[in-house]
Amino acid sequence: MKKVISLKKFWALVFAIFACHSAWAYVFEVDGIYYDIISEDDRTVEVVDYNDGGNYSGELIIPSKVNLQSKDYTVVAIGEQAFYGCERLISINISDGITSIGGWAFWNCVNLTSIKLPNSLIYIGKYAFVACKSLASIELPDGLTSIGQYAFYFCESLSFIDIPDGVTSIGEGAFGLCRSLTSIELPDGLTSIEQNVFGDCASLTSIELPDGLTYIGPSAFERCASLTYIIIPDGVTSIEEYTFFLCKNLTSIDIPSSMACIGSSAFKFCGSLTSVYCRANIPPSANVDSFGDNALEELEYDALKATLYVPVGTKADYEAVDPWRNFETIEEYDFKVGVEDVEHGEEIAVVTDGSSIVVTGDNAGRIEVYSVNGQCVYSGYETTISGLAKGVYIVKVGNNTYKVLL
Repeated sequence: MKKVISLKKFWALVFAIFACHSAWAYVFEVDGIYYDIISEDDRTVEVVDYNDGGNYSGELIIPSKVNLQSKDYTVVAIGEQAFYGCERLISINISDGITSIGGWAFWNCVNLTSIKLPNSLIYIGKYAFVACKSLASIELPDGLTSIGQYAFYFCESLSFIDIPDGVTSIGEGAFGLCRSLTSIELPDGLTSIEQNVFGDCASLTSIELPDGLTYIGPSAFERCASLTYIIIPDGVTSIEEYTFFLCKNLTSIDIPSSMACIGSSAFKFCGSLTSVYCRANIPPSANVDSFGDNALEELEYDALKATLYVPVGTKADYEAVDPWRNFETIEEYDFKVGVEDVEHGEEIAVVTDGSSIVVTGDNAGRIEVYSVNGQCVYSGYETTISGLAKGVYIVKVGNNTYKVLL
């Protein structure tokens, strides 16, 4: 049967074709870079792809202004897919004035080694730098407020990134599969870590979560095989499923008093865990496999071998419910003090003041502070040790040893 197009659909098609041709009519080229006019009134343009992508190569400088027919236009954006699949692109310098980088803008620019972002940039779109495998570092400007989902996904050479203070939102999977990422600075204003943001960051050894954080999404740190300890800040009420799944070198976790719920497989296969500090007076609701299954034959993968530390007076409550009662060892801990004596000293005390480790007593002598993975982070005679990241530390004072939760 012959298909008949209605008059309404016909005019819609005509309008679409006209709109496309109208848009194409505005594309122009200056010094090998293509632009599209955003606003003729404001004289603004964005950088665009042209002729099916992959055409840009070498080293590029995106100017702040371009001239067309004796008119100056301000470049304010890198458009969606502008440099999509440009495998021969080596470096790019983006001038001040550009405020946004659109989605897929640098997707699969596999040989892009460096990029200079302008101070004016406030937004990085979704999938913007996916599979930029040669990009080893990038400096994000202070004015940035939002990083789109999967923005830096599979940037496998990226080793460090500092997220500016103004960023309040990091999209799903933003740094997933960044296998060379060893450390990352998160801003104080960050309130949520979305699903899979740091999934498969195999080299990430430590990360300090900001105090204002309220949400950690599913699989956020899944398969971060080098992560050794994590402190979850007060205000986070739930840990979603698979959040720390297969973090096989995680030795210590600190769960805040605000915690109400822990999802399925959240800490499953974290077989190196030795200490789980849970500050909640009421045992958080948790799935039976949140920490694994002590019936597994592969006990080296079982997080339930760790010692569970719970607030004073709550041990019986934890021993009464799954999965907490499945821990091999449960001990009460005075979180108000912040110190657990491994060997009690008669004249020496070790306390914390929230930001420092403080050793008190006469003739303390030489003090050594070790991280939970055995690295010496301080050695000397100062009795106040500052500048340490939040975490669990072993403090040796003479013949006495203390475990400290900072």
